[in-house]
Amino acid sequence: MGYWESVHLRAWRETTRAVGLERERLGVFLAIQLVVAGAIYLALGEAGLEKAAVSRLAAAAAPFLAFPIVYAWKFAAAVPALAAESAAVIAELRGRLDRTPVPPSRDLWIDPHQAWRLAAARRGLAVEDDAATAAATVFADLRQYASDGELAVRGRPLWPGDAVAVSPRKPVPTTHWDRHDFDGSAYVGTDAATIRAASTILCGPSSGDNGVRYCDLVLRRTDIERLFPPSAATAKESTFERCP
Repeated sequence: MGYWESVHLRAWRETTRAVGLERERLGVFLAIQLVVAGAIYLALGEAGLEKAAVSRLAAAAAPFLAFPIVYAWKFAAAVPALAAESAAVIAELRGRLDRTPVPPSRDLWIDPHQAWRLAAARRGLAVEDDAATAAATVFADLRQYASDGELAVRGRPLWPGDAVAVSPRKPVPTTHWDRHDFDGSAYVGTDAATIRAASTILCGPSSGDNGVRYCDLVLRRTDIERLFPPSAATAKESTFERCP
């Protein structure tokens, strides 16, 4: 259905409703006119009916005579009304999209090397002069953000005794960062195999089973951009110390 056809149909429906020419109302209106004419004939005879004929015909024809005028008015009013309804529908659909969580598979994820380089650049850190120091500073903040639940991190679980991780990537729990940290030294370089193979490392002394670690890590880029604004002068204070 074209736009002007929609305008016409809307104006036509509203006009028939306004002047009383909807199917049921029109039938009732015509029936009333016949009843009134019959009552006049019975009360006043044929002469009375002839005298009232002009007024009765005018009353019967009034809705049809008014139809073009009302239609023109409704047609003009239908254009902004349809525009307002369309805008409201678009706003509602946008609101639904904004309220719908984006599935992880559709987010933009980057590896830890890309993440710390992006964060360092947005912080204005001297990466080229001392990459190791810049990486250590950034990863301390990344660990804190991940522990606070502000930074989404995904990785492949690496269970004790496993040589390689075979599971798909899973969200790394925030509690994982209580005793584990990023292996920042593995992410300073650009070797893709090293970056994929590196896993989270245990912080502090171990008293037995180290539990599950996560390798082949990815971090959500939008979180990095939000947490490391270009205008930030200083890094967020970390409550965790780096692993030795």
